Amino acid sequence: PSIGNQAVTLTVTAEGMYRLGKTLKLKDRTRTITWTIDPSHEYLPVKFTLIDVPTAGNPPLKFGNTDYVWRSNVRSHGDLVMTATGLWFPTKVTVATTVERPGQHGKKEVLGWSETTIEDLVLNADMPDELFQFRFPDGTRVEDEVAKNRYVVGPDQ
Repeated sequence: PSIGNQAVTLTVTAEGMYRLGKTLKLKDRTRTITWTIDPSHEYLPVKFTLIDVPTAGNPPLKFGNTDYVWRSNVRSHGDLVMTATGLWFPTKVTVATTVERPGQHGKKEVLGWSETTIEDLVLNADMPDELFQFRFPDGTRVEDEVAKNRYVVGPDQ
């Protein structure tokens, strides 16, 4: 199979999930990207994994002063609920970022972990624009790439 013009590997897991994967050879590393999708729930993505491994002859990837293999996992889990529009949605999403030092296969150090629980979900609701207006705290440095300017937020902005 392919996505766009990119060939991908398709695997059917023991649980009946579809795993789509692609390995990219970048200048200094190999990047493997994997999506796991659930055909029983309208092909809802239930897991995304990104792994970066330095290629031979290139300097190792660094986290601070530590060489590492970088791995990020995003997983939806908990109950799956169907919205009024017929879309499936997870009730929990976890994000885990770990590093693995070269030569220590399987020994991972957790850099970050978060879990989000969705308690109420409304799609396409009418909301006032003011809800989406944000004021940065005084002293925040802003780089506005759209307006092509930079500034520090002050009390009168």
